[in-house]
Amino acid sequence: MVLHGWRAGGTGSNQTDWVVGKPEFGDFILSFGFRVSGSGYAGVGVRLPGLEPAGNGSLAAQGYEFRISDSDDDNPTGSILDLARAFRLGPDLKLIVHKEQWNQARLYVAGDHIVSHVNLVKMAETHANRRSAGRIGFEVAPRTIIEYRDLQVKRIAP
Repeated sequence: MVLHGWRAGGTGSNQTDWVVGKPEFGDFILSFGFRVSGSGYAGVGVRLPGLEPAGNGSLAAQGYEFRISDSDDDNPTGSILDLARAFRLGPDLKLIVHKEQWNQARLYVAGDHIVSHVNLVKMAETHANRRSAGRIGFEVAPRTIIEYRDLQVKRIAP
């Protein structure tokens, strides 16, 4: 599956907006380009239950979320939300994520293992067992403009 040129803007409300796909994926590699204009945050959810979370809690808490944020010190861009914190600086002590420019991300999701990369730098890695399969979704916070391009999902054998 490949998608090109998707853009989302958060509404003026205080709630985040989600767009969640219908197909379910178990083990896969997701790669995509992203660019955030201005401040705010966004996320890419994987193994989500769908638009309506089961029981109490957010969609991201019932699946996993790749965070895109330059203002969240606990979960900066590349983090697996609340599970694995990413670093802002690469081995060369330069910023990994380029503000208001296109960045390339890749998520490896297999079994309980999730690894995130941004601009070819490993950002975060975790082993967690929330869900073994689910949908892929995109979150955008209020007053945030995010663009995605070249979304590709490749199913892999466990």
